[in-house]
Amino acid sequence: MLGVLSLTNIFFIILDAFSTFALLAILGWTLYHTPILVAGLIARKSLRNTQPPPLNTPRISVIVPVKDEGARLTRCLEAIFSSDYPKDKLEVIVVDGSSDNSLEALTGELSKKYGAAIKYIREENPSGKPHALNTGLAHATGEIISVFDADNIPSPDAFRRAIARFNDSRVAAIQGVTEPLNSTDNMVTRITSKEEKIWFQILLLGRWRLKLFTPLTGSCQFIRASALSEVGGWGEDELAEDLELSLKLFKKGYRVEYAPDVVSLQEVPTTLRGLAVQRHRWYRGYMEALIRHFKDLAWKGVKGLDAIVLSGGPYLMVFSFIAISAWLLSMVIPHTNHFAAPVSLIAMLNILSLFTVSLALILGDRPMTPKNLAWIPFIYIYWFLLTGVATLAIVEMVTRRPRKWRRTPKHTTTTDQTIKVAAPVSQ
Repeated sequence: MLGVLSLTNIFFIILDAFSTFALLAILGWTLYHTPILVAGLIARKSLRNTQPPPLNTPRISVIVPVKDEGARLTRCLEAIFSSDYPKDKLEVIVVDGSSDNSLEALTGELSKKYGAAIKYIREENPSGKPHALNTGLAHATGEIISVFDADNIPSPDAFRRAIARFNDSRVAAIQGVTEPLNSTDNMVTRITSKEEKIWFQILLLGRWRLKLFTPLTGSCQFIRASALSEVGGWGEDELAEDLELSLKLFKKGYRVEYAPDVVSLQEVPTTLRGLAVQRHRWYRGYMEALIRHFKDLAWKGVKGLDAIVLSGGPYLMVFSFIAISAWLLSMVIPHTNHFAAPVSLIAMLNILSLFTVSLALILGDRPMTPKNLAWIPFIYIYWFLLTGVATLAIVEMVTRRPRKWRRTPKHTTTTDQTIKVAAPVSQ
């Protein structure tokens, strides 16, 4: 019995020592993001429709990777060709990794209907979205390359507003806003939608206002073809190809701008399994990207530091998972604390930090009412589950499990092709 207790105490000594480091990391993360949250909340209230018109209308090649998503693809292409951008300046490239070639006829029908240019490319051996994007890029003729997933519904003015941002020759890429399309499907989509909103409408907005690092997020993005060619396109071995591209552009001295007035609807995962698949890919991709680029980013000033903080977010989630798990264990397993910063302290700081984020999310989404505050316990559960996903990702990294780009399963009930995007609130 004494031996077991001794081993238990050694176990908690290690956890307490880890908690001291985690305490500093989470405290630093909270303090660092406080002005970003405040800037984002203030900016939301001050945005106005003052975006100037584009100086010209360059040709845009829109790459749409798709796999067994006929209804979604139709809805997406209908929205693209219903935009107010000149049809003769739009080129759509559908890269199809489906189990059959049934979408070829569909794209042909839409091309005739709109008198638009649609290139259909069949992937015989699909190996993930980055490969599909590079396949489409090889057939693109536009000055600007745009990416929309098949479940996207871009707003009618998204292309015009995005192109206006390229009036500044220093801008190499634009990241727009994706708003949840299916937020009311179930509990998972409701909470995930809230997280998406705080990411796009507060955190990215705050970073943009403070002139910090802006990442591309995989969809509703526009990139100069020349800059994309210079960095070699998308990294096909990377799980977070969007962040990887952002970092490469940043290191080359290019500017990536966040555009809160460029809006597209997009589906969020409808099941915990789908959410776990998506976030596992993101978290491992972010953590691996930070390892690859850390040395270069460390010498890039404030924006480089911000890129490190943003890319390192999943590592913080791992700290949180271990600390909270240790706190829960300490409540049921007899042991002796040895450090001044026990696991309970780090757990409490986690709870306080998440409460602050939850309030910011609620304030940024809706008025603070008892009904909205009731979401906070579910946000805690949601956060803990995601920290577990991040921990699994780092375990796979340490054990050198092969990486594989896995598509996010989506089974939304929202497939109505008549859905329109509300007029955006822009700067």
